[in-house]
Amino acid sequence: VEPGLSDLIAEQVKAGRLRATGDASEAIRESEISLVCVGTPSLPTGQLVVAAIENVCRQIGRAIGEQQAPHTVVIRSTVLPGTLERFAALIAESSGDGGRGTVVAVNPEFLREGSALHDFWHPPFTVIGAGLLWVGWFGFNAGSALAANGLATSAFVVTNTAAAAATLT
Repeated sequence: VEPGLSDLIAEQVKAGRLRATGDASEAIRESEISLVCVGTPSLPTGQLVVAAIENVCRQIGRAIGEQQAPHTVVIRSTVLPGTLERFAALIAESSGDGGRGTVVAVNPEFLREGSALHDFWHPPFTVIGAGLLWVGWFGFNAGSALAANGLATSAFVVTNTAAAAATLT
């Protein structure tokens, strides 16, 4: 379905940089960041169905609560402005500790089926939304990481979560 994806996955698995698990606790325990990339289909009314994101956020929250270590969750799926706060609340509630040490951010997805790899490696711009305390951290660290890996884009924007989600509307 996605040209080049099978080869890319095989290369990363062979190098030990990628492995799959169906166990959310293991995934959280073995990583520092979770990228939530699930479908958000539209109803005939145009309303987004975000049940899959809510389910994943609950799973991540429970896993974070088990390990009680800092974790960053980045929502990449299409969401409307203002909904990220709801997902952050679900993670915090499910963790049992109020989400202490958890950062929730949004990096809107600009991928098209059939050209997702190309879109990922050559985005017209990159937008990251986070709470005000984290905007500077994301701006410096994410911008540096993108540049170091040859992923620098023509525009790199770090803003609040509502403004980042609004780029999709």
